[in-house]
Amino acid sequence: MNDIRKKDDLSKIEELLTKAQVGTKTVGELRNQLKLLTDVKTVKMSTIDRMEMIGEELLMQKRVKTVNTEDPFLESKRKLSQVENGIIPFLDRPGSSPEASSIPERMEKNGVMGLSLTVLKGGQPISKSYGELQNPQTLIQAASISKTATALTVLSLVDQGILKLDEDVQPLLGDDLWKILDPDHITEGENPKVTVRMLLCHTAGFAILDEDGDSRTGFDGYKQTGERVELPTLDEILRGKTKSGVIKLVRPPGMEADYSGGHTLLLQALVEKVTGKKSFEVAVKEILFDKLGMEDSFFTPQEGRMATGYQDEGRQFLENTISSLSKQQPD
Repeated sequence: MNDIRKKDDLSKIEELLTKAQVGTKTVGELRNQLKLLTDVKTVKMSTIDRMEMIGEELLMQKRVKTVNTEDPFLESKRKLSQVENGIIPFLDRPGSSPEASSIPERMEKNGVMGLSLTVLKGGQPISKSYGELQNPQTLIQAASISKTATALTVLSLVDQGILKLDEDVQPLLGDDLWKILDPDHITEGENPKVTVRMLLCHTAGFAILDEDGDSRTGFDGYKQTGERVELPTLDEILRGKTKSGVIKLVRPPGMEADYSGGHTLLLQALVEKVTGKKSFEVAVKEILFDKLGMEDSFFTPQEGRMATGYQDEGRQFLENTISSLSKQQPD
């Protein structure tokens, strides 16, 4: 009986949509059309939710020819389901055939208390939380993914003519700071200069050195005690006044690519200089985040909303660590 009623509903909705010449492209637009159709007495169904469900099913089955079935939201929803139930473990030997498992199964096996997953398909993001991470306001550190936001901010300034890709950055950053960054005078005289393009491509020649003088790609981060996070300023980091590492020019600019968070920090310093903003966070918010509607993206820690990290085998960090996404320092 239910199957017969369902087929009747499908036929009636399809007929009405065809008569109304509905040309919706998304489920959201379809939902609005369906709400209008509740005034049409031809369709007698109990709730809007039921109509929405049938409408979505019509989209997925491509039974309404006037509706674009490639809806980004539905595509993301299907992709999320595939990811959620198709986690494959690390292959430790060639030719092995691992069995796929679901995210909840993998979480239970590894002792992970909470997890958030976001899938992007066709420009439409869809998110889902698992375990104890049920608060949609919980923020996950983006770490080095934030380099993309920095690069886009810089390129926006290039488009506006405020920055130039191949200009020498030393005059912009100032001689006082440059003496600290290039103590060996690698860029002196007629030697190659560091440019914005080189910083973006990680070919400028900078490295982050630890206390032993060994090179690393990023910073260790800063410990968070309770709800308070004490972070150094961008200028303090660039001048080597922290224990997380020292940024130093170690080779002639343009010689080779060497991935380093130091290049990104210098780009942020350039953004502050040329825009006159009090911090990189203010600049990136105005130039990028606000325009893209990224209301929950920040370059400073939001106390009380930060997710806690896990180590191998689900071991939780004893003290939450704020990585370089926080403040003006992407990892």
